[in-house]
Amino acid sequence: MEIYPKSTKKIKGRKNLKKEKLIWNYLWVNLKILLQLLGRILQKNIYQLIVITEVKFIGITPYNLNESLLPKIERFFEGSKKALIIRISESSYSESFIKTVMHLSKKNQSIIIFNSSNPVDNFSNIHLTSKDLMRLEKKKNNGFILGASCHNQEEINKANELKCDYVLISPVLIDKNKNKKIGWKKFKELAKSFEGKSFPLGGVKEKDLEKSLAHNGAGISGISCFF
Repeated sequence: MEIYPKSTKKIKGRKNLKKEKLIWNYLWVNLKILLQLLGRILQKNIYQLIVITEVKFIGITPYNLNESLLPKIERFFEGSKKALIIRISESSYSESFIKTVMHLSKKNQSIIIFNSSNPVDNFSNIHLTSKDLMRLEKKKNNGFILGASCHNQEEINKANELKCDYVLISPVLIDKNKNKKIGWKKFKELAKSFEGKSFPLGGVKEKDLEKSLAHNGAGISGISCFF
């Protein structure tokens, strides 16, 4: 009787079955991870068209939240498609606020961008502070918008290296902290050297839109001019 060969076949059969189970378990675990990531993306309202080229107004939330902010954000989202950078203090940050803003942005499919100083992951549109810009070695949120704050040519060069989609160049019309205002002439020079879209920041108003467009700008950005 050929007992040994039959036993060998049974052992091989059990090994193959065990191997198949391991493969299926591996695939199932990865599928669950993929579904979780997809859920997070959908929750962030990223199913919208993620483009910055059609945006002319980029608003930035005040650092400290107050009760009047949400109605102002709702009014901000009226009319044409816009972008909003969420940048708030640690004490003001809350998931409920983020969800409310996300819901309001659906009104005209506006874009939500998260400042790198707040909790953010690589499945989000991200706006880098100038410090985070200079520290970053390569773009990590592939498939999403990446923007940055820039004050000089060195930071513009870094934004080009990272292939940022847009930059906020500041301060243009007012002094801000240690940075002196650069004026429209310098803004145009920096904007011209950036490969993406440039938006002036710092003392600009909605009425300055045409001025920005005439100086290689793509629109305007601001905090107080919108909120």
